[in-house]
This record gives sequence, structure tokens and C-alpha cells, in this order.
Amino acid sequence: DGGGGSTTRRVLTASAPMSPAHKRVRPPGTPSSPPPTEKDWNHEYQLLWDQNLNESDATSFQQRMQLRLQIGRLAKEFTDVATELGKIIISEVRRPHHLKSIQPIDVGGVGGGLKYISNNIFFKFVVDEWSIYGGNEYAMKSGKHELRGSQLFMNMASRRQISNALHMPLMCVIDWLGFRVVAMSILPITDTTLVYGSADGAQTLKFDSDVSKIMAAAAKCLNLHEHWVATRDGETKYKFHSCGDVEAHRALDDRLYLLDTHRIMPPCAPQLSPDDYRSAPSSTPLVELAKKHVVDAERSAHAALPRPKGAFLYRLMRPEFVARYGEPLSADGFCMWARGGSGEEQLQQINATLKTATAELR
Repeated sequence: DGGGGSTTRRVLTASAPMSPAHKRVRPPGTPSSPPPTEKDWNHEYQLLWDQNLNESDATSFQQRMQLRLQIGRLAKEFTDVATELGKIIISEVRRPHHLKSIQPIDVGGVGGGLKYISNNIFFKFVVDEWSIYGGNEYAMKSGKHELRGSQLFMNMASRRQISNALHMPLMCVIDWLGFRVVAMSILPITDTTLVYGSADGAQTLKFDSDVSKIMAAAAKCLNLHEHWVATRDGETKYKFHSCGDVEAHRALDDRLYLLDTHRIMPPCAPQLSPDDYRSAPSSTPLVELAKKHVVDAERSAHAALPRPKGAFLYRLMRPEFVARYGEPLSADGFCMWARGGSGEEQLQQINATLKTATAELR
């Protein structure tokens, strides 16, 4: 599913037993966890977020500030609890599973490493377990991109730039001892709640007109390009304003949730063209690399150094640059998602625009 993929989708309604971490005596140096809690993080957060989005002109300044303080306190509490539990999970990563205080769960999926549920929070290691990123350091970037993508949509909803019908989970990133773990509040979604996007790498594709309108409004704010996305067999295709592997769920609580936002921004071009080689001074290492890897640069306009593996998953443009760029840019460049509907022609057009934009960055 583009490398990131929703492995969380199958577990976000799971009812995991309370972690026994609070009942055991841990070795010296192991972080201690907070007291067990039955808090439904998502329910409390969404109630406050709905109030925030539905404020009217009649809402007093004191009421607005009080609501924002409540949201801030809940977010801080979630981050504190998730961080403590995340430190325990990371500290015990090398232990055999049967000796871990918080047991990992098996939810399948392509991207990422071990997954856990504790205190109504879902945790996943951000590692390149299946060699789709080119290394753990690149996989870790995707974890931060997911958080930033979610924040982009929250900001647009707060500014009334998009519909307030779209909701995000509580989320934070824990960096500890060289590992990165993403923590997310458990959502009331299942395998059957997906209404927009793909959760299986374009084997199937869902489309919802209401979600599409919201994504179109978001694309206008972010300066993203509309493009065709199709299933692998080409039988089903829709026009998307976002990346094809984003997921929107119409959940069991009747809210609309957006997940897998790690590829919302367009990717930078993962390689340089022969023109870039020729324009570089002859004394630079770049020319030496060109001589080594490109036999005849004039033979093809597409000749270049080997692509960094999975670069479209993590080497993304900043939203500030994309918003100010002279034309819309696609989030599905340099990957199979943009082949939908018109074969390679659409992908080549998208990639050419992204190469030009990347050249301006350099």
C-alpha cells in the first residue's frame, strides 16, 4: 500500500487486556508506567474537538480559552501516558516476547515492526522490517510524516478551510534509545468502515463523494493536483486529490476519520537527470558518480543514478513550498499509484512537474 499501509485498521477496535506491566517488578533502569486507566482517549478527545469546531460567534472568549485548555490537558495526558508506556515497550524490545511486560500483538501488514495495545493506546515500531524504505532511518521519517499530515488537516479544519466532518486520532511520536514508536488512540473502526482510499495496496479502492469534496477543499489549500487512481487490475478508477493509500473511515460512532496521512505531501524527485550532471562543475563528486553510473546520458532523457529505495515514502516537500509553488503538485509521483486510468502517461506528466519543482529546491 505504498509502504506505509494501515496495519492499525484491524486492531483499532480491539479490546486488549490491561497490560500486566503494573503488576510486575521490573529490572533496575526500566521506566515505570503510570497507573492503569480505562480512559477512552478517542471518545473524550472527539467530544472536545467537536465543541471546538462548532464554536459560534456567540461563544465567549473565556469559553473558547477554557475549551482549548481542556483539549491541551487531554493531549498532554495522552502524550505523557503514551510516552511512559512507549519507553517500556522500547526498553524491552530485545526481550523474548514471553518476558515482555506489554505483549506484542499480531495484526499483519507490510510496513513497520512490532505492534502493541496498552491502556487503550495502539503502538507501532517504525522500522524498515520488510526493506521497502531502504533503511530504518528512512522508515522513521514516515512516522513523523504521518503526524504532520494529521496536523495539517486539523489546522485546516480549525481555520474552517475544510469541513469539520473530518476527524483525526490523538497521536504522538516517541523517540527513545534510537527507536521510534508511533502511538495512536484506538478508534471505533473495523475492516468494513473504510469508505475512501485503499488499505490493501490498490487491490481494492473505495470512493465516497462526501470525502472527495473535503479532500478537494484540502487540495486547494495545500496546492495538490487531482489525478486518476486505479486498482491494480485497472477495473476500478477514481479521481483523487490526495495520495491513493490514504484512508477515510465512516466509523461506528458515525464520525469520519482520516488515517495514513504520511504521504499527503508530494515527493521530491528521487534522482537527478543527465542535464543536472552536465550543469555541475567538473570538479564535483556528482560528475564522478555520473561517469560511474550513466554509460550514455545522451541516449535517454530518463537516464540517471539508481533511485534511492522507497524515496517517495519519506523524501517529501514541505507544505509551505508546495502551497507557494506556481502549479498544483501530485502526492502520488514516482510510484505506482499515479498509473491509474491513463497508464504511464499520467505518471510521466506528474513526475516531470515534480522534477522541475525539485530542481527549484536545489
